[in-house]
Amino acid sequence: MSEVTARQVGRFYDEVADTTALLLGDAIHLGYWPDGAEHLTFEQAQDGLTRLIGAGLDLGPGDRLLDVGCGTGQPAALLARENGCGVVGITLSERQRATASARAEPGQEYLLADLMEMSFPESSFDAACMIESLLHMPDKLGALREVARLLRPGGRLAIADLFEYEAGSRSPFAMLPPDVGELVRQAGFEGVEVTDVTARTARSTEMFLHRLTERRSSVAEVCPPGLLEMIELAARWLADAMGTQIGYLVLTARRGDPSLG
Repeated sequence: MSEVTARQVGRFYDEVADTTALLLGDAIHLGYWPDGAEHLTFEQAQDGLTRLIGAGLDLGPGDRLLDVGCGTGQPAALLARENGCGVVGITLSERQRATASARAEPGQEYLLADLMEMSFPESSFDAACMIESLLHMPDKLGALREVARLLRPGGRLAIADLFEYEAGSRSPFAMLPPDVGELVRQAGFEGVEVTDVTARTARSTEMFLHRLTERRSSVAEVCPPGLLEMIELAARWLADAMGTQIGYLVLTARRGDPSLG
């Protein structure tokens, strides 16, 4: 897959905002079903993944969270509401930023910004999350190093994303590499823990396909020309590949202290 620019990613999410709202709701990410929780709706499972990320960040009142690729702001708002933290969310999509800002509560700020061009000083945040956003970034190591710069020493990072089980899986999507944990270490993080949660998230692909069939006529009305067929093909490939060629991980780490290096 050829590399795409930040502007292209932003433009794409502007164009598909109505489509993603119909198919993925406000969270715009996969869901997480713990053992015995198969009854959860897609939206409840999406909130479950957000809460899993929040638990890995150990958020509390007074903390300042950076959400890299915040989408419409729903996941960050949930973490802020349940943990009492402040939030700065960044997105490349103007439509997403506008939606998030319209819903923002005190202590929440959503910006149209490129991670690689941030003006915040070093150690501006206590925690950072990247939910299905790192896979979009051509320079993943550079992006992780910038997140490390923005975190205070000891600040927590949590990533949730799709990854390849083996490099070169010929995926039609951008994926995280199998050695993403090593990339995180190279970026200046310590205590890296990677958990494969494919078995708890794969149900998302089945529910997405069901929703795509159920809402096809409504999606067709708002979907850019030619994209619906591409979504269908990609969704079926993803459902077949989950657990074999690709998986889903949750990664947690903390920023090391550069002064001790």
